[in-house]
Amino acid sequence: MCWRLCGRLVSLVVLVITGYGVCCQLECFSQDKILSQKLLCQKACKLIKPIESFFDVKSDTVGVIKVVSDSDYFLKVKAPTWSNAFFVNGVIFLPVSSVKSKTFERALKHELTHLVIYKNFGPRIPEWLEEGLALYLEGEPNDILKNFFNDWRLSKNRLSLFQITRGISSLPKKDAVQAYAVSYYAVKLMLDQGRKTDILRALQEGLLPSQTTEQIERALLKF
Repeated sequence: MCWRLCGRLVSLVVLVITGYGVCCQLECFSQDKILSQKLLCQKACKLIKPIESFFDVKSDTVGVIKVVSDSDYFLKVKAPTWSNAFFVNGVIFLPVSSVKSKTFERALKHELTHLVIYKNFGPRIPEWLEEGLALYLEGEPNDILKNFFNDWRLSKNRLSLFQITRGISSLPKKDAVQAYAVSYYAVKLMLDQGRKTDILRALQEGLLPSQTTEQIERALLKF
């Protein structure tokens, strides 16, 4: 099978790996000269296993990962100018510059979390919950998130969780980063409180009760 992009034929790899205890069905292609389609799929298949395990879903998530030129990423995919990876309709897009970055693996984990949620639960859940989970499963937060979260707690005009239900990617960079920070710490708070079952139920039902969301936001101010 082949994929045509910008006049080029790029081999498409469908990788099935049993060595990681998963049946990995990810289709990958790459315009990067160093990261081949095969290496991209091998890395993604390894990273997706603990994500699927966290959500207690079958290890056979089907998806597509595309590493494209920076110009295609911003002009054709229309990804936010401040982003280094983008997920839409079951496809993960990464610009070549992201692949060369030290944060590439974190970015890939983040987008793979979106893929697992999308394939197993659909696109219905509040965006703050989905983004918070994607950030949490990246690993330890960076100082930028901590700083923006502290700014949010001190602000008189702070974004509420109800305002982060949809549309983070359309926000200006500063507001988007603050929304991501609040989302991360909201999910971390729930997990620290032993409420993973509530998160999984929200994923299944596509929502969290308003009272629960309000309780989380009040608790965040003291977090």
